[in-house]
Amino acid sequence: MLDEPICSTQDIEKASRIDGVSLCKLKLKRFVSISKLTESINYAHSLGLEIVIGDGLGSEINCWMEAKIASGLIENAGEYNGFLKIKPEARILSNPIKFQNGFLETEDNWKLQIDRDKLEKYSIYKEVIYK
Repeated sequence: MLDEPICSTQDIEKASRIDGVSLCKLKLKRFVSISKLTESINYAHSLGLEIVIGDGLGSEINCWMEAKIASGLIENAGEYNGFLKIKPEARILSNPIKFQNGFLETEDNWKLQIDRDKLEKYSIYKEVIYK
């Protein structure tokens, strides 16, 4: 499996030509948007590559987004546990994601909710933009 740095469709194409490589690890942060990551996964599949999605350094929000993207697009495991490296008291969701037995878990009808006080506390820089 190739992990770093897979950042473009050109990298995916190059990986597909390397003997013995059948997996590539893709990360949302490397492809900038959900739609670009989804397109890249589909492109990799068209070249015969399997994909692992995940970021061992991702926040709760990032890990959740990658897991949602992976749902229906990949059939193997992902790496959606990066947020576990962040101290629980520093995580910014008011309704935390659980990670149990190797799985991300949320309650039924779970919706992402940010704890604004924690966000403020752990923010380094804030910019207010007015229309």
